[in-house]
Amino acid sequence: PATLERAVRPHVRARGDVHRRRVERRECAHLVGLRDAAKLRQETLRLVVVLDRARGTAVRFASNARLTLTDDDYTIAVALPDTMMEVWRAPGPGADAVGLGGAGAPILFGPAGVAVGASNRTLVLTAGSSSRRIILSRLGRITW
Repeated sequence: PATLERAVRPHVRARGDVHRRRVERRECAHLVGLRDAAKLRQETLRLVVVLDRARGTAVRFASNARLTLTDDDYTIAVALPDTMMEVWRAPGPGADAVGLGGAGAPILFGPAGVAVGASNRTLVLTAGSSSRRIILSRLGRITW
């Protein structure tokens, strides 16, 4: 029997061991894909909330709001008469091993909540082999 053979010669593997390892590797790859998809979904929703928060901040303060997106953090600053004041900061997607592409220059929102300047933007979040696009239109519409 295989168990006796393995007990006597531990370097000899039973035939089922190879198959079991293949199945385990396949299951692990599947679980990693699910984990990446969950991280991506969570970060997509977080980024949508951050975009909406920046727009709402501009309206609330009746002033321009600047949203800076990096892998390290998300920052919202409001334009006061003589300076920019940071009003909110949160960790970026890099903390959860999610990549952010297309961020570029800061996004500016005017006092009415409408994006100002070159604000049409497509942001791409990636985790493993999965990716998601978030599109911000000039009028502040957010689609994902």
